[in-house]
Amino acid sequence: MSKKNITIDELADLMQRGFAKAEKDTDEKVNDLAVMVQKGFDETHKEMRDGFKIIDKRFEQVDKHFEQVDKRLEGIESTMVTKAEMNRRFDGLEDRVLASHQNRIEKLEAEVKDLRGTLAT
Repeated sequence: MSKKNITIDELADLMQRGFAKAEKDTDEKVNDLAVMVQKGFDETHKEMRDGFKIIDKRFEQVDKHFEQVDKRLEGIESTMVTKAEMNRRFDGLEDRVLASHQNRIEKLEAEVKDLRGTLAT
């Protein structure tokens, strides 16, 4: 193999072309990397947006469920009677039951008195 002698100018030109090619290759790789990174960010952003849409739908479902629960509780509350209302309802009941028993006891006492009178003779 034969050696070729080159001049300083030729060496400088050769190195200049090499540096230019290296710079071009580096620029292309940096650009490719930038495109890849941007594509990754775009995909991640889309996935996050889709994920948030799913979360939003889930919250909407939970909200609807709570609305149904609220309606059911309102229905239950409307049929519930307060303690004061229960006391008011039972207050008269005691008097009526006692009056009824008093009448029955008085009738029984009268009948017993009549029976004693009949048996005593």
